[in-house]
Amino acid sequence: AIALCLAAAAHADVVLTFPEAYVFEGSRGHSVTTGALTGRLRGVVVEFTYTDASGSSTAYDVAFTLNRHQWGGYLPFINGADLGESPTYAPSLPDPITFCSGELGMGYEEDFTGQCALVGFGNGNMGGGCTVTDVTITLLGVVPTPSAAAALGLGGIAAMRRRRR
Repeated sequence: AIALCLAAAAHADVVLTFPEAYVFEGSRGHSVTTGALTGRLRGVVVEFTYTDASGSSTAYDVAFTLNRHQWGGYLPFINGADLGESPTYAPSLPDPITFCSGELGMGYEEDFTGQCALVGFGNGNMGGGCTVTDVTITLLGVVPTPSAAAALGLGGIAAMRRRRR
């Protein structure tokens, strides 16, 4: 049963969800560090709901980061990113809007062999504010390291055994 769990996990992507509401002034963001990852990262998919625009901020300005890479935003880098990738293609109007990017590439692929990643999102516009909710960031092509996946698999099996008793 454990081998099946690991084999299934090897073909999955890492999905991070942030259901809370985040209020961002210009150039501010929120970030988290993942557990150890393995695989070849080929890009990301981002989803979010954008509301309460103020100043010159629009949904187009919502930026997403992975380590040094940033997708979206208008000029400023957030969360320590310094490599601009493609825009997310979120529209400027309307407000509110729920948006899903589709696959956003990196222009190359990046190998992970047990490293953690700094992943985040925020307002990539210096001149405004907004509220961002229901954020989902999918890292395409990477999975938790085998030891992390095994620990999750064993925890799941233990939980199933406890329920049966």
